[in-house]
Order: sequence, then structure tokens, then C-alpha cells
Amino acid sequence: MSKQPVVKEFFRAIDDHDFSAVAKYHADTCQYRMNYDVMNGAEQFRQMIAGWYSAFPDLRHEVTDYVEEGNRAGFTLRITGTHTGTMRTPNGDVPATGKRVDFRVADIVSFGADGKAITWNAYFDMVVMLQQLGLAPAA
Repeated sequence: MSKQPVVKEFFRAIDDHDFSAVAKYHADTCQYRMNYDVMNGAEQFRQMIAGWYSAFPDLRHEVTDYVEEGNRAGFTLRITGTHTGTMRTPNGDVPATGKRVDFRVADIVSFGADGKAITWNAYFDMVVMLQQLGLAPAA
């Protein structure tokens, strides 16, 4: 059974700030990897997502492409939002810039037998986002 509706439901829920959706769609032991960080467990993943929405309250995810084979799915996202809150990073806090971001992400997710995500890998060009926020020189 395709996981595409589950993926879209998950992003719709978090875009509505329903961060309890993490527990609904992710195994308690789900490992999430993003460019600069690894989170172990659904609670760490939920905290990371809540942090993004704290910095970008109007954040939106649009699934733009989707493929699936067996228990794995790969998809691309268009992510947009306005930086109106403090962004917490491993290198310190970034005060709100008031600028909009519009960037792409590629995700690969493995699902368990119960349909919940057990691994989630997200890849994106952080420099593009930082340039849009005025925090890195233009290319």
C-alpha cells in the first residue's frame, strides 16, 4: 500500500502546527538525519520540527515529486516560509530577519511493517536558505 497519502497527511498536520503528528507517523525509535544533525526518536524529531515552526510560523511543505519501492519512499519538497522568529542552530541563535525562504529538499524514508517511519533522511542546500535570509553572500 502506498505511503504517499501518509506523507502528505503528515506535512499537512505539521503545517497546521499539529506536532503530535510526529508520534502518529513515526516509530518511537525513528532515526532522523538532516544535513547537520541526527535525531534519535520521535520526541527529538518533534522538538526539531517545533523549532523550525517557531522560527518560520507560516512554514509550508509541498510534495513536488514522489517515488516508492517496497518499504522506502523518496520525495522532493518545496518549502516556503517567513523568518519571523528566532532560529536555533548548532552555531547559536539567529534573530528574525523578516525574509522569505523558498527552497527544495530531497527526503528518503523507510517505513516499518506498521506503516510508521523508522528512518528519515533529509538533504538540502543550507547555503541557498541562508542566502535568502541575507545570512550568506549571494552566489
